[in-house]
Amino acid sequence: MINYNYWINKYTWNDGASVYINNNMLEFTNFIGTPRQCEDEITRMISGINANNIQQKNNDILTVIDLINQWGGQTSRMFYSRHARNNFQSPRDRISSEINLNIYKRGIIEAMQINENAFKTFREIYGISDSFSGKHAMFWSNFNLIIIDNKIAGALGFKNPNSLLNSRSYQDILNDFRIIQNENQFSNPTMVERALFAFHSNYFKNDNSGFKNNITDFNDREYAVQLGEILELEMPNW
Repeated sequence: MINYNYWINKYTWNDGASVYINNNMLEFTNFIGTPRQCEDEITRMISGINANNIQQKNNDILTVIDLINQWGGQTSRMFYSRHARNNFQSPRDRISSEINLNIYKRGIIEAMQINENAFKTFREIYGISDSFSGKHAMFWSNFNLIIIDNKIAGALGFKNPNSLLNSRSYQDILNDFRIIQNENQFSNPTMVERALFAFHSNYFKNDNSGFKNNITDFNDREYAVQLGEILELEMPNW
């Protein structure tokens, strides 16, 4: 595999950029700030929510959902899209209903208990994909559950999260991350995910369709080459 301690130190916050927001989102959120500031705001708000007061925290929970979407980037835009095929109700409109919000709250409680079922529960919500389900699970578990997105799938030798999760369960992947966490003396499995994120960002395109151009850091090159072969990518002339 890779040198996790090396790559966790290469993980960057892109602090020169603001988190994502578009016109459809402005009805629900007006947060402007860097990814790091957004993460701090999410964790601050989550710290005030627990099993005893969760039923009185609907507005705060909805705000956290919006912040997680902003933190997650441009792919969250469809969560706010209204069009004829969904009766002009976006997933964001629907999640505020009692039945959907109660499902989300169940996911919150499971995540707070570091129960991997939270990943599946968040996926029950219309509009929450595999990659965003992991983001919600990560934040509500205080970084003890993990994100499974295109980058993590690619770093593990799969084209996308769906193909990875069809091959291995979320629990199995999480267990492997916990082993790596302990081997590297990390504080949580999210650090393993972020090390893989940094490694993947160095070598591969976001959609796992090829290697990046102009790579200058060749640490763990051999593993990158192995992944390229597994992913059936055109190999660069290094």
